[in-house]
Amino acid sequence: MMDQPFQMAAFMFHSNSPTKSELAAVTLIILSFALLPLGRTVEVVTAIMAFCSLALLARGKIKSGVTNSPFLMFTLFFISLWLPILLSNIGAENFKNSSIFTIKYLRFLLAGIYVVYILQNQILRDLVLQALMFVISFWLVDGLLQWLVGFDVFGRNYEGMRLTGPFNNLIMPVYLSVFLPVTLAYASTKWSNYIGWSLLLLSLWILLLAGSRASILVLLVGGVVFLCYIFFTAEKKPIIPLAFLVILSVVIILGGYKYNDNFKSRADQTVMLMNGDYDSINAATSQRLPIWEAAYNTGINNPINGVGVRGFREVFHLYAPPNDSFSQEKRKMLHPHLFILELFSETGIIGLVGMFGFIFLFVSTLKDRVKQFSLLESSAAITVIIVFFPLNSHTSLFGSSYSQVAWLMMAICCSLLYGPRVSIDSKTL
Repeated sequence: MMDQPFQMAAFMFHSNSPTKSELAAVTLIILSFALLPLGRTVEVVTAIMAFCSLALLARGKIKSGVTNSPFLMFTLFFISLWLPILLSNIGAENFKNSSIFTIKYLRFLLAGIYVVYILQNQILRDLVLQALMFVISFWLVDGLLQWLVGFDVFGRNYEGMRLTGPFNNLIMPVYLSVFLPVTLAYASTKWSNYIGWSLLLLSLWILLLAGSRASILVLLVGGVVFLCYIFFTAEKKPIIPLAFLVILSVVIILGGYKYNDNFKSRADQTVMLMNGDYDSINAATSQRLPIWEAAYNTGINNPINGVGVRGFREVFHLYAPPNDSFSQEKRKMLHPHLFILELFSETGIIGLVGMFGFIFLFVSTLKDRVKQFSLLESSAAITVIIVFFPLNSHTSLFGSSYSQVAWLMMAICCSLLYGPRVSIDSKTL
């Protein structure tokens, strides 16, 4: 298995080696995730890809009329969420902010179309996936270094709180939850199962030390879906490897609970859910019940198209429950911390219809060939589930940083699921 990368490299740079323009395009895509630790800098890359996409469209290079083509599917997925955003401008709480956001959000459509166009080429697709694996591996190793010696390669300190890795904030677990399925599948398929397993176990440890329960939850959902998929489709049930994985995961969790005070405190906080009373559940969810109640009330009072994207922050105190701590402290709440409530409060029933339309479109276009999925294709499908999991609570669905990652991965996943199938390795589950 370990000689596959060298065979692949030889294949890439044979007679069909990438041109300079193709390598430049691949570099842009790689930078769109490699520069994420630098914050807003990555937006420059997104803008360049959006302009390149406009140029390709103007020259007639992109044709999306073919049924189930990656261009068409990516565009339909995007529109299913963007159209409710557009309609939410009607009577929006802050029309100026909502309308500007609606227009700017189109940059992710154009950048995604560019990614899909470039990744039609299987050689270029492998280059991007390989780079993604190396970047994520670096983040993980950097986080491990931060934990072991107290600071990472960039000098960012860790003193027993929550790991940040190469980032200035606590966003790394969010990105890892989106990138890991495809990364792990690629590592296992194109390099070695041992590398894939090693990255998986290292990821579990880093996520525990980073302390993001929401990111762990969505990855757990993805893992459960993957296990169910294996048992329903695999001829030979891999019971022993899966049992080994479960045992190792339990050992890692117990180790984190015993030796990391931050993880222990957050685990103890989560257990308070079992008490069942309001105060315990509120504490277990990091005081989010008043926020969710305010978001629900916002949607109920503006049911058709919500209060407009970015409008929840304007009306939070109006719909918050009486005497909630956030109102008393006059703290501004930027988003509801739950995807489905963010959709409902800011885009109304139209937004929920768009989300369910997204799900229906995704399932209906793939259900006939699920049993023939390769490991990469199944990981791409799981990534889509993780990216738009309705009960995701770690960030804003419409936030710029999350949208950057979400639509980049949607473009990669569409190229894997609806584009030319990978021929270098036809390994299936």
